[in-house]
Amino acid sequence: MLMPGMDQVLPDLARDFDLVFAGQYGQNLLDLLREHSLLGLFLNSLNQDDFSITKPDSRYLEQILARAGRTAAHSIMVGDRVDKDVIPDAVRRTASHAQLPFDV
Repeated sequence: MLMPGMDQVLPDLARDFDLVFAGQYGQNLLDLLREHSLLGLFLNSLNQDDFSITKPDSRYLEQILARAGRTAAHSIMVGDRVDKDVIPDAVRRTASHAQLPFDV
């Protein structure tokens, strides 16, 4: 199910920004975007099925940006879940820096 308003928001964003897809829900989400004629708004059609790692590991996002020819310095991430999209990787990196064992 498409989040309410996304069929209006995504075309607006695509007019001003390059959109890169970093979906965690696999082919099903790509099919949903295609069904709503939204997939063509994105520079790529990659998802977690195309990678050996996925969110919240920041390397997943770095790989998607690299494949899209973009850099993190010129990108923003929009996610629907802070617990999956941002916080776990920050905690993992902090634990790694402090040499503490941590599995997400």
